[in-house]
Amino acid sequence: MAKLSAFWKTHRLGMFYGFLWFFVVMSAFALYAPWKNIFELTHMIVTMACCLATGAIVTSCFEKWLRGKTVFFPWAMLSQAMGAALLGLFLGQAELMLSLPQLYAGPAIANLTLKEWFASLTWAFTLPALSFGSICVLIFLPLSCINTWHLWKKVNRAPAEPQAAG
Repeated sequence: MAKLSAFWKTHRLGMFYGFLWFFVVMSAFALYAPWKNIFELTHMIVTMACCLATGAIVTSCFEKWLRGKTVFFPWAMLSQAMGAALLGLFLGQAELMLSLPQLYAGPAIANLTLKEWFASLTWAFTLPALSFGSICVLIFLPLSCINTWHLWKKVNRAPAEPQAAG
């Protein structure tokens, strides 16, 4: 129980960011997705899990990287690119495993071809390109700036001075 409590204390902000980004990602997918099954429960759960993991990883990295920095905007662009690449990597791999019909017939790895695996890796390059090179940049970049600014302020907060007694 102590390990779970320590995990929660260190990653709760990142998971909260990931939860908020889940809604943004799902709305962007609704704009661009040619398939209609993105709103199925399985795909929504997988997308939520990928967003939570991405938020926790990016936030834990940037908690260390933003410490002592005087500006946050270049870091916001890096966090946007890193988050989109990680989400693309996680989501591509998860979607590949969900779409394999052989997954329930036996070991999925034995039936996985190299072409299918490389095709799923293209999401890791496609999502950063879409996040900076589409109309979604009007939503993604300001939200990434707000997340990075909030984390930057939290990390670089001046230590509280002790109050004089009495």
